[in-house]
Amino acid sequence: MKNQKFVTEIRFIPKPLFLDIRGQITTAMASEKFDQWKIDADRTEVFTDDGLIFASYKNIGFITLRDQNIELCIERMDEAIKIMGDLPPLRWGVRIYTIIPTQKKFTTLVSEYKKKLLNFNPKNFSKINGNLEDIGISYIFKNDKNKYHIITGPMDKKQASQIFAPNDLPNTGIFIDLDIYRESDDFYKDDFRRARITSFIRDSFTKGKEIVEELKNNIDDKK
Repeated sequence: MKNQKFVTEIRFIPKPLFLDIRGQITTAMASEKFDQWKIDADRTEVFTDDGLIFASYKNIGFITLRDQNIELCIERMDEAIKIMGDLPPLRWGVRIYTIIPTQKKFTTLVSEYKKKLLNFNPKNFSKINGNLEDIGISYIFKNDKNKYHIITGPMDKKQASQIFAPNDLPNTGIFIDLDIYRESDDFYKDDFRRARITSFIRDSFTKGKEIVEELKNNIDDKK
């Protein structure tokens, strides 16, 4: 699917050791694909024209615009975590941004969301006494230790360009922001281990892409 962005961030209890091994971590994250690099005082990253892998004393993760890069990013992250050691967790997150092109006008999409997905009547907000110009819907689910936060709504090209690469964006589209995360008391006792981290990321992207497709189909069914 075009016009997507895939993001991972693993937050952990700060590790001062990071500052002494930034060069080793950068080398571990680098590859033939991610062959450009930058090392700052408290952060390092390797990057290419469509993504980057980053690490600091308090988080590690990646951003890519291509589905086919996800596994490579996970592999390079895994190599970096080998050097960093155990990462006592604060928050794990995998995020998929999607915009689905449509030929409909933005005002038409707002109306459809209002009537079919939300059953919302703007007249109930009589104190505002204004016209509803935009709309967004948020859902939060929990399954075992993982939470799923979904935000969806109409989006125009100007809005989309703040999230996606500006090339080939539709004038209007249906926006889906899926955040799969684990935080606070939701961690298992061994979630500080490298294998647990990479397993969460892989499983979440697999599940996340299925959820996005299912939500897309549900929205299509309501048109």
